Amino acid sequence: MPEQDNAMDRNLALEAVRVTEAAALAASRRMGRGDERSLDLAAVEAMRSALRSHAEGEYLSPPRLSMTVGESRVMFGAGAAPDGAMALRVSGTAASPLEHVTVTWLPSGEVDAIIVGNEIGARRTGAVSAVAADLLAAPGAIRVGILGSGRNGWAQVWGLTGIRPISELLIYSPTDAHRTDFAERARNELGLDARAAGTAREAVERMDVVILCTTSRTPVMESDWVKEGAHVASIGAKSSGAHEAPPELLERMSRVVSDAPDEIASPLSDLANLPLLSLGALLAAPESSRLPCEVSLFLYSGLGAADAAFAQAVAASAP
Repeated sequence: MPEQDNAMDRNLALEAVRVTEAAALAASRRMGRGDERSLDLAAVEAMRSALRSHAEGEYLSPPRLSMTVGESRVMFGAGAAPDGAMALRVSGTAASPLEHVTVTWLPSGEVDAIIVGNEIGARRTGAVSAVAADLLAAPGAIRVGILGSGRNGWAQVWGLTGIRPISELLIYSPTDAHRTDFAERARNELGLDARAAGTAREAVERMDVVILCTTSRTPVMESDWVKEGAHVASIGAKSSGAHEAPPELLERMSRVVSDAPDEIASPLSDLANLPLLSLGALLAAPESSRLPCEVSLFLYSGLGAADAAFAQAVAASAP
């Protein structure tokens, strides 16, 4: 019987729906139909659409929740698209590729996919940050400097290739081998003019876009290294009590932007009494987004709508 056959097919499919990190990324390449640059663009556009829809009240995203047991902590983020498709992301604190799991549901309420792995989260972060850079950085090709050479740092560069041509990429991290390997990978996999910087200052000066993606809880650069009109993104610590960006940078701007302003308790912007604006709201009113001579600062927080939208895009592209 057709209905029974369909149900059986669906059950069999669900047995194979657990997608590991590597398999999920392989499937997500189909978002770009095999073209890596199209994949970057597709990821960024999925985040741009979700952020704008959330700001307009169409993409539901309740505040993130967390639970702490002893030294372990679990965080929950969820979102629901305008068509009724939903996703839930649960992340732990284990230093393992298996610390994250995301479940997506079709508008019908059926489970669509279960994605296991932390690479999806890093790529989502990179795509969201790229949306901010595209809105706030000066137009045209960009010179990029990044402090940090880990998984999240790589995802930041990956996302930026989906919005603008990158004319130069400089990477700095304390370990020479890490920044050298990062630069080589960027040249080989992304075709970028990339090299390791000898100092943090070298990686920041002259750059149009500066990415801070470190584990430091104290400033990793100085404000006067940043040129006028540059865009800075802080992916790591960003509170008033612990921050990788220097507070002096706030004196050079009139506002700060975040993807989820309400999710940051006591943000860095509080030190200068600056408003923390919603990236989604600026996307909905782009004419007010760019102040040409001002340094812009983006504080990444994490929005459930972005978690959901990225996972849904990957699930939709899976074979």
